[in-house]
Amino acid sequence: KHLYSLTFDQSKKSENDDTKITKLTEAGYFHDSKVDSINFEFFTSIYSSISKARQFAVYSLKDGKCIKTFNVPYRGNPSSLKYVEPQLVEITNFPKDATNEQKEDEDFKKLYTFQAVIYPPYD
Repeated sequence: KHLYSLTFDQSKKSENDDTKITKLTEAGYFHDSKVDSINFEFFTSIYSSISKARQFAVYSLKDGKCIKTFNVPYRGNPSSLKYVEPQLVEITNFPKDATNEQKEDEDFKKLYTFQAVIYPPYD
């Protein structure tokens, strides 16, 4: 996957305007990119290839220039990784003014039931 930018300014749009599409992520790698959804100024990318270890970097969304790169530590041999089994928990949180009839209604109950995954501490 790659991340591209496209300037979207309707006020400067004309019939013969050639919109420029800019590829922001580097070729030759597999990317998992996330965009700063508050200011739209930065994006992060975790990327790797068969010849280079996994990397994490922060880039400018304006021009795609790398601001900071971090090495992701080796995660170890999967056969020797230790983990705990997560627990799936359902939490029902009815509003204070819900009637007993509403609480018995399955559709109403589904609307106020949330699921969470709990990872107990690993000893």
